[in-house]
Amino acid sequence: DFGDQCKAAAEVGGGVRITNEGSDMRANFSLTRWVASAGKQYGAYYSFEPAGEVNAQGVIARIYNATASGARGLHYYMPNLFGSEEAHANFVKWGGQFRQRKPVVEIAVYYPQTHIKLNTNDFLELVQPLRDRFDFDYQSDQQILDGGLGRYKALILMHGSVSEPQVWSAVSEWIKRGGLVLYPEGMGRLRTPEGDASWHDRVLGPENRGRGRVLTFSGPGRRPEYRAWLVQQLREAPELGAGTRAMLKYFEKLLMTNTYSDSARAVSA
Repeated sequence: DFGDQCKAAAEVGGGVRITNEGSDMRANFSLTRWVASAGKQYGAYYSFEPAGEVNAQGVIARIYNATASGARGLHYYMPNLFGSEEAHANFVKWGGQFRQRKPVVEIAVYYPQTHIKLNTNDFLELVQPLRDRFDFDYQSDQQILDGGLGRYKALILMHGSVSEPQVWSAVSEWIKRGGLVLYPEGMGRLRTPEGDASWHDRVLGPENRGRGRVLTFSGPGRRPEYRAWLVQQLREAPELGAGTRAMLKYFEKLLMTNTYSDSARAVSA
């Protein structure tokens, strides 16, 4: 549980160096963003380290992921940078772009811990192509229970409709305070591990939204159409700041001009 690890590290003024990166930007993002999200929430610093081979393009991908995530450190092994002339040249050209920044992230995606425990971790493959369209953080169950949603304006549900009642209650209260939830009907009705589906209407029902909003997509969260719909809804969402909406429009423009593919690399951003 990377969220709990960051929470524990923060209590002693420490941090977490996550060791699971490779060369693919989207995979790196999906594997490191829980640490980055929890580190920012709890106050732990964090840095990234590869778990194996890093090719020449991966040198750039890792720089982008680390600096866009607000990481303090970026570790390379000797062969990652000196295994080829191209890798070395890429680091010389782009290495200076790595700085510990303070990214503004207003969008969170629910990390379905309970679903993963009951089934398998098929969540990461869903969020990888979503990163082609905009930046976002993760919110896991304990992060939500610790008030993490207060950092965000929008929460995206993609997969995993089963969670503990305390989590659904916290999401419901956040919506009432003005939060925006985006939900695909194909993921199923929200319920508890015991099968209590009354939480679906208690969280998403129109009579329980308070000052918040719930937008519903009539399909599964796995489809490219859901990702396109998310961009369409978020780019006009008044809950989000001007900078976030500009980011959404910029990424959409890149996709439309084929400069940046929904099914390919995220390095070019």
